[in-house]
Amino acid sequence: MTQWGYSMTKPEGTFYLWGRAPGGDSVGFTRRLADQGVFVMPGTLFDRPTDFRISLTGTADMIEASRPAFEAATEH
Repeated sequence: MTQWGYSMTKPEGTFYLWGRAPGGDSVGFTRRLADQGVFVMPGTLFDRPTDFRISLTGTADMIEASRPAFEAATEH
């Protein structure tokens, strides 16, 4: 994800990963991903309006399939 310019927080024993939404709008960012079938949580649900949260419980195939959506989302 960092290869596309995402600022990510390394997890410490958790099953999720935090990242900074491009442009700082977590709701708009998560909606753009959802339009492509990729679902992450906007940080507004956790008082972190500029961030998003990714669950690390997906399969390797699910993660691989989401890569184009994450790359495209940085272009907005």
